[in-house]
Amino acid sequence: MLWLALGAIQTGVVAGGVALIYLLLDGIVRGDGPWFFLNLLGATFYPRRAFSLVFSRATLSGLALHVAVSGVAGLLFAILLIPYRAKPLRSLWLGAFLGGVWYYLVFRFFWARVDPAIVLYQSFPGVFLAHLVFGFCMGLYPRFVARLPGTADSFHLPESSG
Repeated sequence: MLWLALGAIQTGVVAGGVALIYLLLDGIVRGDGPWFFLNLLGATFYPRRAFSLVFSRATLSGLALHVAVSGVAGLLFAILLIPYRAKPLRSLWLGAFLGGVWYYLVFRFFWARVDPAIVLYQSFPGVFLAHLVFGFCMGLYPRFVARLPGTADSFHLPESSG
């Protein structure tokens, strides 16, 4: 069970990294700079540095917060994906759906109260799509964890022929 939980956290951090790459590119395309989203997250700890376009302590604290939240979200997603472990395609789509739900629960409700600058200044389509990307990547969790030693029997995934 410990390996499954650690695999879930690792998958969450990797999925969060993929979503973060999308957000960094989105910031560049919008002209805000690559660190804008991380600086908004870092404003939770360093409020005066929220709108800085340079890499700073606020950026590092935003990155640390993003990694921690991604790991916790990975664990929660993995728990919800357990019934779909033998259906990899469904787990991908359910993961994307859960990413959208995660956006509304965390971004629209939690961050709106803790750090409203994130909700006010981060563009809707960009951050919503990043949550969908995160969820889609989390949908790969059953395939990822099936490759861990000693877990293939508990996941009952079909063996691929390649």
